[in-house]
Amino acid sequence: MGYSFTSPEVAGALISAKRRGVDVRGGLDWKANTGKNNNASRVTMNLLTSAGIPVRTVSVYKILHDKVIVSDGRHTEVGSFNYSRAADRSNSENVLSSGMTQS
Repeated sequence: MGYSFTSPEVAGALISAKRRGVDVRGGLDWKANTGKNNNASRVTMNLLTSAGIPVRTVSVYKILHDKVIVSDGRHTEVGSFNYSRAADRSNSENVLSSGMTQS
């Protein structure tokens, strides 16, 4: 679940997970990902849906500003990190992971 989703790296990781048999689904903010000025978001969503990953946009709220990943029903990641290159490379962000194991 996320607000802005433009990262090809994250999309690639999700597609790889799907190919390994992982159940991958997405929920994104409608306005931040489908507007006329949001080409990068639309391209990223098309990559996911073309790989068989269901993506739903949510317009019930003014902004769906949550950023959450749940994997394997045991591991959860929440924070301010949008799934974008700006969040990865230049923004001050926070992420809290729970249930993760170190290798």
